[in-house]
Amino acid sequence: MFSALVTSVEASEDDPIAGAAELQSICEGFDQVLYIGITCGLSAPYVGGQLEYCLDNLQKFTPVLIGFNSISMARKIQVPKWSNNRTFYDVATRMNATQQAIVLNPIVGPEPISGSSRMKSGTATKIMLDTAFYLAFSHSTKKASEIIDEFRASIDRMEIIGQDLAAVVEQAGER
Repeated sequence: MFSALVTSVEASEDDPIAGAAELQSICEGFDQVLYIGITCGLSAPYVGGQLEYCLDNLQKFTPVLIGFNSISMARKIQVPKWSNNRTFYDVATRMNATQQAIVLNPIVGPEPISGSSRMKSGTATKIMLDTAFYLAFSHSTKKASEIIDEFRASIDRMEIIGQDLAAVVEQAGER
């Protein structure tokens, strides 16, 4: 997969077995690993394979899924290389039901210009990662669940503000 740094590797995100194998090899020698899988549309089998590997090895991994759809909208298409006809939806549902796993999936709306699912929510992803790493390095005494609740409340406030801004823009267009 490292060849993708210099040349296109089409459909590499569609191989859950390769994703799990690569994660396993990278994490050899580490006792505790925080894995953050990012798939904006909750659809990339490569990330799904890595998340599933983490879920199967919770003594070593703390899996985090970042995406921008509700779990119910995760891709339900069977992936040929995955055994038992699994889908990304199956992994996302398992993540959501696992206490040691974290799912962060604020709904930030559609991509405003192109609608591309591959470009969706890049800024939101960066904000989430910056916030998480800031809190990790700030030695906060808060529990992770408190921080996640605060994050969710912030997202809810942002959604309300977005609706208010949309109403103002609509009213401006009427004048």
